[in-house]
Amino acid sequence: MRGAGIITVNWKKAVAKVGRTFLSARIDSVLSVPLYVRSVRANVFTLFHRQDNRTDGRFFAALRMTGYAIGIVEVYSSCVGPDFHAEKAGARVGRTFLSARLASLLSERRHKMTTRIGLALLVVSSFWACGGDSVTAPEQPTLERGLKEVGNMVQPRYWHTATLLPNGKVLIAGGLGEPPAEVQDPSQGGAVTYRASGLLASAEIFDPQTGTSTPTGDMTVRRYADSGILLPDGRVLIMPRYGHFPVEIYDPASGTFAAVSDVPAGATVETATLLPSGEVFLTNLDHTGVFDPDARAFHSIFKREEIRRLHTATLLKDGRVLIVGGLRGGLEDGLVGRNVIYDPSSRRVSEAGNLQVDRINHKAVLLQDGRVLIVGGTAGKGPFVQTAEIYDPETNAFSPAGVSNIDPLAAALLPSGTVLLVHSHNGDIVMYNPATHAFSPTGHNIGWRSLPTVTMLEDGRAVVAGGWESEGYSTHGLPSNIGVITDKILIFTP
Repeated sequence: MRGAGIITVNWKKAVAKVGRTFLSARIDSVLSVPLYVRSVRANVFTLFHRQDNRTDGRFFAALRMTGYAIGIVEVYSSCVGPDFHAEKAGARVGRTFLSARLASLLSERRHKMTTRIGLALLVVSSFWACGGDSVTAPEQPTLERGLKEVGNMVQPRYWHTATLLPNGKVLIAGGLGEPPAEVQDPSQGGAVTYRASGLLASAEIFDPQTGTSTPTGDMTVRRYADSGILLPDGRVLIMPRYGHFPVEIYDPASGTFAAVSDVPAGATVETATLLPSGEVFLTNLDHTGVFDPDARAFHSIFKREEIRRLHTATLLKDGRVLIVGGLRGGLEDGLVGRNVIYDPSSRRVSEAGNLQVDRINHKAVLLQDGRVLIVGGTAGKGPFVQTAEIYDPETNAFSPAGVSNIDPLAAALLPSGTVLLVHSHNGDIVMYNPATHAFSPTGHNIGWRSLPTVTMLEDGRAVVAGGWESEGYSTHGLPSNIGVITDKILIFTP
């Protein structure tokens, strides 16, 4: 419509422009509320103009109120967080503004009242924009429960590392790519044994969203049996189990590995635990120490009172480290029978109570309430230990926690507070409830796999990668040479 004192309006363009203005003004509002209002005024003025190009003071008074009302929408957007639909909210405010402006033109004498009514409508519109159906966050897709094969690694491998990166992808590195080699052991009267063969330097990145794995930079040497530790800055520390391999760090930004240090005296690293300080607490047969990734150096190394291997080291919620179980040397030397806590602040070790059943090769999982689940393992020779135990830092004692009937090759805490376990003897996936001490089969299994990796994603799914599909272990802890090395990647959704 055209006429004296009447605004020329393209309704669709006007509403869309106000919505776009709202979006750009959100950024400005973080810096300055007055700047926010000026942005709204300047942009809307290009749309709403008098035929004689003269501005209307009352019109801009309404605009000032509009700017504040849009600010209200911004404040109440916090009710839906990052999923707030700013464009739809802006469009709703724009439509309300247009209605209020047209109403104000009907009576110059009642412009103050209609402006207030318009502002009230804008405030209501702000609430609608925040909580109405038009800006409801989209529903997240429901993940299909169960076990599913999702892809393949670039290189079939086992005894490798798999580390969850900050972007949700998984770094898979090193390992063995060939069956164990048969060799004669003179110390065993020439008996045939199996030794590691086909060491790999290659690495790859698996994307759980697409199910694809792509190569990344190679490690500096061929290696296996390492620990991969995500550092606070997003890099990955590769700590060798065997001292003839160097310590390496992977940088996701460049996709490259770099050797940063050597393990002192070629020692064997039994456990590697990231401390709150960003340093890594290490244990080997008879020493304890700390590696500083920033300084690329080992320090605070001291000799322990007893030899210990095949034990666990678990970071407690207060920053101390619980060390449980272990073997004195060989099986003939017996179990350690002593559990301790290392305190990084004092660099001292204290007693941590006795297990109900001493064990080696078990798994330890920090629970949501700060206690630690101890499950599986053996008491030296013989079958695996079926009794699970829980350590309570408040009482500094272990107590029975159910009958497991499982010797896990992997154990991890889920977001729900339950614990996922994968049985080493047949690949069965079992869930443990710390509240009831109950172990519940899921009806799924990964098959008989030796030395795969099980990596927990942030959403509670578990990625199972690689492994040696065989029927048992040799006397040296390697799989027997009957079977195949797999490149399969599975995802289990609880």
